[in-house]
Amino acid sequence: VALAATPEYKFTHYTSTNSGLPYNMVNKIIQDEKGFIWFGTSSGLSRFDGTRFRNYTKEELGLQSVYVTALCNDEDGNLWVGTDLGVTVYNVHTDRFEPFTRKSDSGTFIHNKANAICKGPDGVIWISVNGQGLFAYDPTSKSLRNYFFEHGKQTLPVNIRTLHVDAENGLWISLFYHSLLYLAPGQAIPQSLREWTVISQFRHDDVTAVQT
Repeated sequence: VALAATPEYKFTHYTSTNSGLPYNMVNKIIQDEKGFIWFGTSSGLSRFDGTRFRNYTKEELGLQSVYVTALCNDEDGNLWVGTDLGVTVYNVHTDRFEPFTRKSDSGTFIHNKANAICKGPDGVIWISVNGQGLFAYDPTSKSLRNYFFEHGKQTLPVNIRTLHVDAENGLWISLFYHSLLYLAPGQAIPQSLREWTVISQFRHDDVTAVQT
């Protein structure tokens, strides 16, 4: 039986010197519903249209930093951008960035490094933030909840490195050099990690990405 031919891939090497990419260290890559490819780098956010890169300044992002750490598309096609100093949202309808300054149920605002942003099947946007625990934004009610944060302090032993919400709305969380945790669909989020399922084979590991 003849084996199928292996396709040949021709790679183009884009760098900050030959393409206009703002920085060679790319932390996140995502494609939006219009086909644009977005690159979050350690020194700026860039959008690629298939021909050229369009870079965005701090003034356009509306934040004090362009160190991009996380990217996520929401139900409306908007792009959520996490940085080391807060979160901003690219509104596809106005073609502008709007800093995310909503107050949570705990009276907190997101102002630290957003390590991960993901969207659940119900449209809820989940954001892990250094020193501030975990946030969940419901676009329907416009409400923001803050978990693992009490009396002005984060209750987690370490920061959340990454997270993922699966198709059944189960929540997966990895902590820096600690454990991979799972919360089954429909369960209220407990403040204590003892009530989570710990995936034992990943105990004390530094899980960098979660995908089901």
